[in-house]
Amino acid sequence: MKKDYLATALSQKDYDRIECNKAEYIEYLKYYFYVGGMPQAVSCFAEKKDFYEVWYIQKEILESYEQDILKYSPRGITPKIQSVWSVLPKQLSKEKKKFVYDLLQNGARAKDYVTSVFWLMDSGLAYMVNRIETPERPLYAYEDPKAFKLFAIDVGLLGHLLGLQPHTLLDGNDVFAVFNEALTQQFVLQEMTANGGVKIYYYTNNRGASEIEFVVDDGVRIMPIEVSAKLNLQAKSLKVYCEKYNPEIAVRVNLGEYGKENEVMNVPVYML
Repeated sequence: MKKDYLATALSQKDYDRIECNKAEYIEYLKYYFYVGGMPQAVSCFAEKKDFYEVWYIQKEILESYEQDILKYSPRGITPKIQSVWSVLPKQLSKEKKKFVYDLLQNGARAKDYVTSVFWLMDSGLAYMVNRIETPERPLYAYEDPKAFKLFAIDVGLLGHLLGLQPHTLLDGNDVFAVFNEALTQQFVLQEMTANGGVKIYYYTNNRGASEIEFVVDDGVRIMPIEVSAKLNLQAKSLKVYCEKYNPEIAVRVNLGEYGKENEVMNVPVYML
């Protein structure tokens, strides 16, 4: 986008310059939420700055994925794969993003659809984030295989599936609020998976009342990562988690300023 000074400030961790240009970062973050990272969509937008052309490119990409499902999926489970794929954006748009089989059809059982879920993952169309019951090493030992979130391959494609229209951006609407933080969580997940090397989980307590969007072990420490499209420095779930488990560091990702208070590091979404 020929905004080298913005990229340079981020790469150099020049926090004063970053804060001074906060409005621009948020604006380009909104653009990325719409365009996503698919090469053809990015190239088109960088050249033409046309949201509508990007929409048609995304439409063609998603149609090609649907054709791939029809062409390459195993006989007998193609309709189930299509069902899981079609319900994915609906699930992510809910406040509780845990994948619920009942959304597929009343009385749907995991054993009837789990092969379809894994086919989408193996095909690179979806990414699974499992729940952990206790944030202790090794994290996989505390994994709950029955509870998971299912994310899409790309934030721009997810926005398209959710019905995000160009006028939502062009009219100045708050895209961060309109879609119930689905795009923000998708974006944060993508940034973490792009760095590679760590398995990503999410955490809820036994009652499910307290949830941390992501938990990772970087080999040095286990980090809870709270994600919010809004500025919320008094999040109850992260506070409860820190009081119970006393992490060396906790990360809060939102649209606030960069900084650290006690063990909690606040990181603006656009700095990921």
